[in-house]
Amino acid sequence: MKSLYLFFLALAVFCACQQRSSTNTAATETASDSAAIADAVHGFYRWYTAFSQDTTHRIDFTDDRGKHLKLIQPKLDRYLAHFKGSGFVSDEFVAAELAFYRQCSQLWLKEAVDDVPSCLDADRYFCAQDWEPAFWTTSPVRFRKVGDDRVMATLVGKSFDSPMERNISLKKENGKWLITSIECDMGVGSTPSGVSFKPLTLNEKYVTAQLENRPALSADEFARLELGSLVSEDKRNAPNAKVCVLDTVLATDRGKVLVVAYDNGNETEAWLVPYGASPKIRFREPVYYADQVEYVKTINSAFAGNKLTISTSTDSDDQKSSTTQTYVLTDQLVFERTNR
Repeated sequence: MKSLYLFFLALAVFCACQQRSSTNTAATETASDSAAIADAVHGFYRWYTAFSQDTTHRIDFTDDRGKHLKLIQPKLDRYLAHFKGSGFVSDEFVAAELAFYRQCSQLWLKEAVDDVPSCLDADRYFCAQDWEPAFWTTSPVRFRKVGDDRVMATLVGKSFDSPMERNISLKKENGKWLITSIECDMGVGSTPSGVSFKPLTLNEKYVTAQLENRPALSADEFARLELGSLVSEDKRNAPNAKVCVLDTVLATDRGKVLVVAYDNGNETEAWLVPYGASPKIRFREPVYYADQVEYVKTINSAFAGNKLTISTSTDSDDQKSSTTQTYVLTDQLVFERTNR
């Protein structure tokens, strides 16, 4: 009986050791994968930062000599060969990029050659027009498994003092983690179609409340948003003048669209201002105006879905008039007027 007891005790100890060994092995593998995934992401962006700045390897794979921009396939192949040669991306990544630019070339057929072309209005891999390389090369990387030998990695950090996250897909090939895709909404491909504003009505009640609660922009913030073309230095330095961000009406991977207001106690005006967004999204029409002295003109706006409606009323010399302008924001982040 004693021998049987010792046998089962030994068996229990053996099983516990095996389980502990298995757990330790899994933990070691997870830690090893975590480090390798972070190295692959950071390594790619160190390589790409240098590559994008190296003019000797710059390849222009478009032709702008006709009415529409055209894709030059052999040059695109040479361009993407550099990515493959970096050792950080998979064949799957290269195939997806080829398909992406072919889709873009179909959009170019509908655009004048002197327009800002779809897909080329921001850096494809930094997913922005302005970026801080340190975010991409040093930020901590989280990851979760999405299949056998596949993960979704997320860079988590700050860029230009604002929190930011970016997703990158990888798979393990022959023991090495390689990038398969970099999440960036450029208006084409498998990313969700359709853009949508935050539902918002810009009227006197809303703007007055926001002006009271929102802090004034600092000189650095004013410069970063490039507001000098909207608010002159004299207006900004006027007594009681205030410039502030009222709200964010659109936020995508391609940037944000802010509502920025100027107020001096006598009049208030607001505009749409893109931040880190496509240059196509420039919109020069004021979206709010109120004159607290003469009450001659008022402008109110409403955002719903991808539609912007601007209503203007004037009252001068007992002559009253009102006009309405409607715009839609396309998937390519272009404002198109729908009424005249």
